[in-house]
Amino acid sequence: MKTFKKMLLLLLFAAIHMQTIAQVTDDTRRVGLSATIQGNQFGFLLPIWVGEHLSIAPSIEVKSAAGIASEYGIGIIPRYYFATEKVAPYVGLRAGAIFYQPAKAKELNLSSTTDVLVGAAFGSDYFFDPHFSIGVELQGNFTFSDKNSIRFNNPGKVNFNTASAVILSIYF
Repeated sequence: MKTFKKMLLLLLFAAIHMQTIAQVTDDTRRVGLSATIQGNQFGFLLPIWVGEHLSIAPSIEVKSAAGIASEYGIGIIPRYYFATEKVAPYVGLRAGAIFYQPAKAKELNLSSTTDVLVGAAFGSDYFFDPHFSIGVELQGNFTFSDKNSIRFNNPGKVNFNTASAVILSIYF
C-alpha cells in the first residue's frame, strides 16, 4: 500500500507540474477529464496538453469487491498528435502499475501483488468541438507479472497482449 501512495503522490505532482506548463501555451485545450472503456474495465485519465501536439495523461483505475479484494491501477500516458484538427491521430506510450490487495489475505493464504505494464498505443480522437472528443485506441502491452500474481496466468513472467479502448474526453 505504501508503494501505491507514493506513486499516486508522484502522479499528482506530475499533473500539477504539467498543468503549470500547459498554462503558458496558447492551445484551447489545456486540461481534460477522460473516461476509458476497455471491455469490462473502466478508468479515468487527466489529459494535460503541454504543447500543440503533445498531451500527458495520468491515469487511475479502482476496482473493489466488498470483503474480497481491491485493485488499483495508476499510470502515465504521453501522446503525440500528428494533427489537431477534427480528426486527430496519435501515437503514445503507456506505463503503469496494477496493485492487488486481498481483503482476507491471511485467512485465504493470499498476498498483495504488483504487476507493471509498459506498452505502445495508436489511436485517433474525433473532436466534436475543441472541448469534447471521442476516440479509439489500439494497444500492444508488455506486463511484468508479480511472482504471486494470477492476473495473466503467468506468475513472475512477462506477458504480451493487445487491447483496444474507447475514450470519451471533455476539456476545460
